[in-house]
Amino acid sequence: MPLTADGVRRWHADLVSRGPGLSTAAKCYRLLRAILNTAVEDHHLVANPCTIRGAGTESAPERPVPTIGQVYELADAIAPRYRALVLLAALGGLRRGELLALTRQDVDLLHRTVTIRVQRQEGRSGEMVIGPPKTAAGRRTISLAPSVVTCLQEHRKQQLEHRMRLGQGRQADAALVFPGDEDQPWKPDLLTNAFGRAMASIGLPHRLHSLRHTHASALIASGMDILTISRRLGHTSAALTLGVYGHLISSKDGAAAAIEAVLKLPT
Repeated sequence: MPLTADGVRRWHADLVSRGPGLSTAAKCYRLLRAILNTAVEDHHLVANPCTIRGAGTESAPERPVPTIGQVYELADAIAPRYRALVLLAALGGLRRGELLALTRQDVDLLHRTVTIRVQRQEGRSGEMVIGPPKTAAGRRTISLAPSVVTCLQEHRKQQLEHRMRLGQGRQADAALVFPGDEDQPWKPDLLTNAFGRAMASIGLPHRLHSLRHTHASALIASGMDILTISRRLGHTSAALTLGVYGHLISSKDGAAAAIEAVLKLPT
């Protein structure tokens, strides 16, 4: 695609007509516009060729972002062994595959950090695939809110008590933080289904990935700079973060909802 206004128009028209949908097309356009804005600022381009009015506006309604109150309602409704997972997803911003791959050695309760080194995904044939994040930016160490640390401490205590009752002793450092039945790895879809049932029980339409949006929204509302947010989310660039969440910065309604979430964030 030539980086001209005409080239961008033809690319966008093709994306809308044959692409994955209007909402995704708007996200792609916002991302390209943010990247090219950076190119202009760095004097690689004279002007940004993304000049299509309204192309970055999503015509389809977006899924609402769960509030912190709803996150805790979900944590109370879901099975106790998933409570820490819910809070870590919402207050840490981890992806599903990252949560399922966490081991005890990745969680430093003393220093209140969690390190993401690998992810666990289900392959096309149903096999479990463990490997590094898709990009180098996905490997990261993030700080945890005190409330999450407290929940993880209780989670670890309950796991130990359960193992002691079975006469199994303490878990190894390489043991999964969130194992399935009989300490076997969860299949991602089974976890998603368990999450969906819990959400339905409290009358909310969200997905597991929605909790990551809660985290990003709260960070934006707190005034944290976009580069730090991008690193915390494991994005490859701040431009990508702006492409996905930039509308929350300019949207008064989105900002108001996120600010309310921050004010309700337990300490």
